Amino acid sequence: MSNSLETKLSKAKDIARQALVAEIGENRVGEYLSFENEVDNVASHKFKCVDKAYVGWNWTVTLVATDEKSDVTVSEIVLLPGEKSILADAWIPWEQRVEAGDIGVGDVFPTTADDVRLVP
Repeated sequence: MSNSLETKLSKAKDIARQALVAEIGENRVGEYLSFENEVDNVASHKFKCVDKAYVGWNWTVTLVATDEKSDVTVSEIVLLPGEKSILADAWIPWEQRVEAGDIGVGDVFPTTADDVRLVP
């Protein structure tokens, strides 16, 4: 990315914030956090998420400019976990999670593909 295009995208944090506020609302957008170049002509601005349900998460607004003369365009707005965010535990398949007492009369669970009780 050329230095002038990088500068153009880095200075567009107000455009990023305006788009984010228009999409999400002012009450969920916190302080400005950082700027990051992604690839040629693409960069992201990060803002703190102040929604109590997403502690430690950050809004990322990705901007694009095709060249130094073009307008800056908002490509996407996403909510991403930060270093101290609360995340769900790693996924464990149901067949590894089922414990004694979880299954009751009439409960039906799928079989595995290699179940020897199944015949064509």
